[in-house]
Amino acid sequence: MPGTLLLCKQSGIYPIYVLTTLLIAYLLNQLDRYDLAIVARPIAQDLKYGDQSCLEKNTTVSNNCSKITSRDACSNATSGNSTHPCDWNYNGGGIEYQVLAGPIFILIYTICGVFAGFIGDKTNRRNVFVICLFIWSVATGATGFATEYWHLVVTRMLLGVGEAGCNPIAVSLITDYFPQELRGSAIGVYNWGIYTGYALSFAVGNYITTANINGQGWRWVFFLSALPGLLLSAVILFSVREPKRRDALETPTASTDSGRAGPSKWRRPQIDPKTFRHHPSSRWINP
Repeated sequence: MPGTLLLCKQSGIYPIYVLTTLLIAYLLNQLDRYDLAIVARPIAQDLKYGDQSCLEKNTTVSNNCSKITSRDACSNATSGNSTHPCDWNYNGGGIEYQVLAGPIFILIYTICGVFAGFIGDKTNRRNVFVICLFIWSVATGATGFATEYWHLVVTRMLLGVGEAGCNPIAVSLITDYFPQELRGSAIGVYNWGIYTGYALSFAVGNYITTANINGQGWRWVFFLSALPGLLLSAVILFSVREPKRRDALETPTASTDSGRAGPSKWRRPQIDPKTFRHHPSSRWINP
């Protein structure tokens, strides 16, 4: 916390504002990424993909349905009041889900992150960040419209393309908005978005699905998660300025007695040709 207080005190209002927008964007980045994991079961049951198993119809009461391994036994299971507490249904797991959560996203994310960083080095980073934020927000919202498994594959790939540009561009912007002595604290604050967004995905995923808005259940998890990102992309576009790039290497300077910055200790020494010509060792070169 002392580092955060020092950051707020010394950096100024506008850099803190920029850092806040980047933090919110990173929060949404994590929220949109983990929504799929939280609502994997209702999606699988709606779109009919993945593994099936015996599940509890009423999750508030345990009837040991998960221990049943066959469809017939699951269908015939009864509780004390002669009701059927179990249901053989899609459980949200299986190779189809693993592909969505793993290779489909990770490969695209890893490869596109390098290209996003390269483009950010050559162009306006604010604009690149806005485009990435807009892409992953659109992909999140589009997930809510999926009616086939391959729709999820496409939107997950698009999500990876957009989210790949978040960290490289955000860290580059933070580096230029904050002096060297405050960058560690600034990046630390930015990283709050990781677990804040991850934790928020549990609340959004569970409560919104249970609320069953308009009878569409899990779909509104993605609709509501996408909306803040679309709004934030417009806010960043019109309120965040592209900062002046700092030198790649901040050359240290030596202080003089007068307090002024003296010549850099890394500067190449200048040799007077005349002095070298009359030096005794020069006879080996100029006999």
